[in-house]
Amino acid sequence: MAETRDVIIAEEDLDLGKQPEARSYVHAFGVINRSAHPIRLVGAIGSCDCRMMEPHVPVNIPPGETLAVRAAFAFGSASPCEAAQAESESVRVPLTLQFDSPNGNVFERSYYFYYQPSRTLRLIGERVNIGLCSIRNSQWSEREVLIELGEAVDKIVFDGPPNWHWVVPEFQAGTAKRLSLKLIRTGGARIGTIRDEWTLTPFSKTGERLAPLRVEVVGEVVEDVTPLPREVRLGRHPIGVLAQESVQLVSLTHRKLAAVELVNVPRGVYLSSIKESNGQLTIRIEAQVQRAGTEERVAGLCVVDEAGERTMIPLRIILIGYSHP
Repeated sequence: MAETRDVIIAEEDLDLGKQPEARSYVHAFGVINRSAHPIRLVGAIGSCDCRMMEPHVPVNIPPGETLAVRAAFAFGSASPCEAAQAESESVRVPLTLQFDSPNGNVFERSYYFYYQPSRTLRLIGERVNIGLCSIRNSQWSEREVLIELGEAVDKIVFDGPPNWHWVVPEFQAGTAKRLSLKLIRTGGARIGTIRDEWTLTPFSKTGERLAPLRVEVVGEVVEDVTPLPREVRLGRHPIGVLAQESVQLVSLTHRKLAAVELVNVPRGVYLSSIKESNGQLTIRIEAQVQRAGTEERVAGLCVVDEAGERTMIPLRIILIGYSHP
């Protein structure tokens, strides 16, 4: 239609290059009415957190005049349009302006922002699991936390519950890499399940607050801890024999147990008995020797208390089979 050619945007589409997520940006551009009659701007359709700030619509553009338009949008991989974009790819963010003319025709013109998203912080792994810790120790927990660091990050501010301490090594701003933090908790905990949340807020060299990262810290505080063997060796047996081994678990005297079970069990592995004595839990594992040579099978040991809290521990089960002479 002729009206489409009568409205032009006074500059090229804007390419902003590499930008950290969650930063907001405001940009002004001109819309020119080249026709011999007034044209009215009646609305704007944004995409991926993009919106028109000014002017308030509807507004007329007289013939030969230029209307100043201000648009705002936020960089960030959380937007639906950007979720499928890889960090190395360029993202296009459209703002579509809607016009009508005196003859009643409605038409659109689009302006495009381009940028390449740059991640600020990302946790390597779903959450931080401190595992089982004894309340008798004054300083009982230290875990390494891997964080992927974006190029724009100059410093990190930590905000969360007391009794936690983050050890942050020095890093050079402007260099994207993995940062190995240490998380230490000292005392102040009650027996039971830990489920804390920390917020890690990155800042740029100019002091700009960037997208925060929320880190969940989970674990279990017990009265005492007896190390649980992650590896159960059932010894050397002839093919066809049922190999057996008893395994002693951590002390769980602070809570009543509802169930202990093996899950994700490979074929031929069984939990044959469970005994509890003086706060110690002993289970007996059986495995059918099926072939000659060393076999390695992985199962999950799930301990469930009466409140429904589940503690999952992976076990490697190793047995050696041989054929009769």
